[in-house]
Amino acid sequence: MAAGYSDSDMLPLICDNDRTDDDETLYEFRINGVTIHYENLRSEYTKVHKKIPRRFKQGKGSWMRVENGVVSIGIDVNAAAYSGSFVAKVVVQRDRKAYEETLRMNDGQSKYLGGEVNLNYNCTQEGTTKWKLNLDLDSVYAAEENGIVKEVYALCPSNIYVTNKFQLVTELYVREDTCGYGDRLICKKRSQPFLLRTPQRSPPYPSLQDPTPPVSISPVPIPEAPDGIFNILSANTASIDTLEAHVIKTRRRDIGYHIPLKDYSQKGELDEGDVVGFFEDEYEKTVIERLSKENYDRAKLAGVITRSYYVAGLCSDSQMDNSDLVCVIGIVKVRVLGPVRNGDQLYAYKKRPGVAATRTRLLLEKREENDKTFLIGQAIESKNGVQYNEETLVSAFVSVVNGIDCLAMNQRVESLDKNLKGMIQSLVYDATKKIKRRFFWLKALLLVAMLAVGIALWQRYAPNTLLRESMCKRGSYKENKMPLRYNTSWEEIKMTGLEFKFKDLHEKIYHKEDLKPRSGRPGNFRYFINFERCKNRGVSYGNKYVDNTLTASGPEILSSDVHCTPKSVKYLNDGRWVKLMKYRRRITISHCPPV
Repeated sequence: MAAGYSDSDMLPLICDNDRTDDDETLYEFRINGVTIHYENLRSEYTKVHKKIPRRFKQGKGSWMRVENGVVSIGIDVNAAAYSGSFVAKVVVQRDRKAYEETLRMNDGQSKYLGGEVNLNYNCTQEGTTKWKLNLDLDSVYAAEENGIVKEVYALCPSNIYVTNKFQLVTELYVREDTCGYGDRLICKKRSQPFLLRTPQRSPPYPSLQDPTPPVSISPVPIPEAPDGIFNILSANTASIDTLEAHVIKTRRRDIGYHIPLKDYSQKGELDEGDVVGFFEDEYEKTVIERLSKENYDRAKLAGVITRSYYVAGLCSDSQMDNSDLVCVIGIVKVRVLGPVRNGDQLYAYKKRPGVAATRTRLLLEKREENDKTFLIGQAIESKNGVQYNEETLVSAFVSVVNGIDCLAMNQRVESLDKNLKGMIQSLVYDATKKIKRRFFWLKALLLVAMLAVGIALWQRYAPNTLLRESMCKRGSYKENKMPLRYNTSWEEIKMTGLEFKFKDLHEKIYHKEDLKPRSGRPGNFRYFINFERCKNRGVSYGNKYVDNTLTASGPEILSSDVHCTPKSVKYLNDGRWVKLMKYRRRITISHCPPV
């Protein structure tokens, strides 16, 4: 007999729950003297996660493979009735009713493989007319159908007890010459359908499609009370519509909910105590995924994977295989980084996937300003003998409500922070505006003050200004003015005499030690300062003297008699009164002010 061989290693033969298919209705075609037996084909197989080999997808991720899928097929042929050699062909395919159900659920278009897929086998001869074919259901993973590569054992999430049934078909041919392959079919037999599913984390839940009885009552005699109430009821699995009880006792510790996985390949990778995040998928549904640095900011909530639940909520056939259990409330093991003390608050840790950390650790490490914080629960035991970066499972009281409250608090704090920042910015803006306004007016006032000081200094020190003129007139006698002119050998000098009392002249000249009155009676003489020279030179103001540079012509101090006669006009020269007409100067006085 020709034989095919598999590239994969054969798994050990598992013969528990073996069954043989002796039903004659399973034969589609058979000639007398030929029998085919499926010796150890089980009614149910499980699919588990295995790491992808490096030759596929660079070894990243995992794929679902059939666990312990070794099957033996016995063939008994009356060789005396036939001449030539025998060839066997074994294929696997989805059960006809299962495939029709997938078509019905998808409006006539199924994404699952419906054709036959050849299986390789090892053939051993056990006698002159008996052979045994050993094969592995996991020897194939994908096949092409209508130009599309599909997974052979892809699981449908809906109605799993009907849609996920498969069947083996064995065909036996006799080769009567060497010119052809499988010249004549002498036997073709199908196996009983077998179910494929993912491993269960808890006792199996009954289903309407499950052929097993939904309730299994122990055969132990149960005493019955007089009123018809059972004192003890023992069952492995029960289907009850409504359960009312005063007290429920359990050794389990929490309530879990089935939440769909974002990536189905993570089902075998998530374990008890792993911290997961709640996310929104493309269909706006809630899914879970191991919390990590890459997806932390997109998480809506955080929870912990549980394996110690006593109630599994949101459980249905469609969710069992593509979901995992998250603790809603109760005491569970949490994977925590570093030492933990009893009573420490545990938060989701962003820097390492799937773990929690204490509040003390988060405070010691630098966090970004806008980092979210997800409160997981509170530790109820201490783990002091662990390293700072070592992971350990810690018993903690966990509640999703804590995370919701923490998230709401974070949102309120963020809102308060935004409002506070906005208020501070508004106050800073108003204060800055006021300061700028005040600074503007201060600059304006300073500019005006500087301008006033500049004008005052200009009036004070510039020649012929109103201030200089006013300063020159200060202290004069009735502001009497005596205009006069005289000629010298080289020029004509015009000047105006401003009358002062002799005692007031001390405030108007620079050299006070040279000032002396004219000899004679004091009332016979009048004293004048050169008004032009006073306006064009430094004058005294109070007790201080400034620039005394000569900027106008004519004597500084003049004196005349009461009637302002030209011959009586004298000027002060080095402390002596000298006649102005001494050098034949002709003096003309156009006006003599009244006494």
